[in-house]
Amino acid sequence: MKARRLSSRRHGHRRDGGRPHHGRVPARGRDFVLLVGPGLGNPDPCTDNQFHGTHVSGTVAAQANNHGIVGVAPNVTLVPVKVCDTAGYCYASSATAGITYSGDAKLDVINMSFFVDDDVFLGSTEFKCADDPVQRAFRHAVERAVQYARNQGVTPVAALGNSDEDLAHPAAGNECEVVPAETQGVVGTMALGSRSEKAGYSNYGTGATDVAAPGGNGTTGNCQTTILSTFPAQAYECIQGTSMASPHTAGVAALIVSQFGTLGGDGDVKMSPTKVESYLQSTVIDIGQRGYDKCFGNGRINARRAVLRQTSSVYDATAPFCPEYAE
Repeated sequence: MKARRLSSRRHGHRRDGGRPHHGRVPARGRDFVLLVGPGLGNPDPCTDNQFHGTHVSGTVAAQANNHGIVGVAPNVTLVPVKVCDTAGYCYASSATAGITYSGDAKLDVINMSFFVDDDVFLGSTEFKCADDPVQRAFRHAVERAVQYARNQGVTPVAALGNSDEDLAHPAAGNECEVVPAETQGVVGTMALGSRSEKAGYSNYGTGATDVAAPGGNGTTGNCQTTILSTFPAQAYECIQGTSMASPHTAGVAALIVSQFGTLGGDGDVKMSPTKVESYLQSTVIDIGQRGYDKCFGNGRINARRAVLRQTSSVYDATAPFCPEYAE
């Protein structure tokens, strides 16, 4: 996505990208599902292969147009980069190509609400383990792509996953990681329920969790406990997952770039990923155990504090503690 400068008058990739916020989908959109991967889908990057990307995109940037919902950063430009297919598989080749392209296009922030699958049709391994040469190769490919994107000014944000795993000590073994969420340089986001409690499905873990964001913690379709956002065919639905938490974080990151980035001669607003991360993590609301903890990371994101750069420590004592602290 491309950030835009905030003026005083403003109030303020598991998948691809629906109605609502479509006034500014640029020509830079790309489909890497059919170009380099083994997946199936529609080659138009603006046509969602499933529904997931449309829901995620609305959370980031649905316009304030008196219709439906308003996204976290309604004035940013969305660039659809499709890396997941109709069946919901996000193959390693497609994902790596998409992340690399985000660097080529010099996007400001990318949201990755997916984990990288294998590179054979319908092949999926959530954890990429270093002792498996094939999985290690996928992992290294993603690492190189993320580093390249960051070097080009991209701030990468990703969902931690929905397996209720302690990623610091996963059942698959300590040499195993979920990518891109645990890839160095990515802002890993866990999911919260409506009371700022840990969502029962959300992954977490020391070193993996950077921030916490709303993801829903209830039953799909129940809009009191899950996340309402855009859906294909001009619809709106309520679903949950760390996939829903990650775009909240990406939206706040886009607001930070819009507010504090430097306007270049090409009209683009730029801000280093390191600085974006610093502003994002220093303006959170602390929840759970005081300070950084394995469950909520640095704390719950807060768009207002981020835009105003309010870095004073604030602790929310009303938020429930994480049950996993007893482990």
